[in-house]
Amino acid sequence: MTTEGHTPEALTTAEIKAFHFNGSGSEFFRIWIVNILLSIITLGIYSAWAKVRTNRYLYGNTSVAEGYFDYHAEPLIILRGRIIAVVLLLIYSFAAELMPVLGAFMGLALVIALPFVVVRALAFNARVTSWRSIRFNFDGDVGQAFGAYFGWPLLGMLSLGLAMPFAWFKKAEFGVNNHRLGRTPFRLGAQPRHFYVIALVLVLIGIAAVIALGSMSSVLGPLLSALDGDEEEAAAVVKILLPVIFLLYFLVFSLFSALRFRAVYNNLQLGDNRINNSMSIGKYLLIAITNTLLMAITLGLYYPWAKVRMTRFLIDSLSLSAVNIDSFVAAAKEEQSAFGEEFGEAFDLGIGV
Repeated sequence: MTTEGHTPEALTTAEIKAFHFNGSGSEFFRIWIVNILLSIITLGIYSAWAKVRTNRYLYGNTSVAEGYFDYHAEPLIILRGRIIAVVLLLIYSFAAELMPVLGAFMGLALVIALPFVVVRALAFNARVTSWRSIRFNFDGDVGQAFGAYFGWPLLGMLSLGLAMPFAWFKKAEFGVNNHRLGRTPFRLGAQPRHFYVIALVLVLIGIAAVIALGSMSSVLGPLLSALDGDEEEAAAVVKILLPVIFLLYFLVFSLFSALRFRAVYNNLQLGDNRINNSMSIGKYLLIAITNTLLMAITLGLYYPWAKVRMTRFLIDSLSLSAVNIDSFVAAAKEEQSAFGEEFGEAFDLGIGV
């Protein structure tokens, strides 16, 4: 096994360290149900504390190379960011309703401000996350965010979709290459061709779906004609088609998520160390489908088990090819103690790599 950027000496001393997730559905259920009840009672104010409790549980149960992750955000900072976002949204809503021209300008201003918000959100989420007491960080700037979230996707649309896989690549590159652990930067090992393969798979799935729906239409068409005037029978036939369309959409979305995860988190560089993943696409789809069905059957109560089940599957598919990890940790801690970081305001958009 060889990898670009690794010296022969580094390769011979590399150790494979598996990632592990030790959480359980029953434990997470107790956190989740309390979070929901308190968020309802406090009209959403407790949601900031709920986010912190959830992330501390999930991060605290994730480990690699005998080191655990941790989440250090303060709920009040998250709450303050959310209050600012809600106030801005209310002002925009009132302006759009009472003064459409002003509302249009405010909407444009909010869109223009999005890259700034994305950078602040990624920086905050990185700085409140640690592994072995080493903080993560994010160094991306607004110009890079504008390209990743607006410029490249616009090029993808103008090219009638031909450049969209390249836009996916640039967005992933922006998210990964601007993150670092201590002073050590991450580097995306994927290339644009990996995202074009994803696009090709999705196109082939889409063609197969169109053919399948066309075949169903050819069978159901005469039946609909025969049922002309019988609204109840026609509605029953439509009810057959809608779940099929929803299932196809769900499968395509889940497939895209799985393929993107594998492309981003395979051969991810961290200095002389490397992160790989061995995720099975088929098993990912099986878990996604069964989780969705069980949540529907239980009216959402299965969510904690679904979250833990998918998280465990994704985390346990990762491994770290580590080169002298103890020396790396010691050096990172020394750099960090001399460096220091202040947490910025929280723009909680749930944005991640």
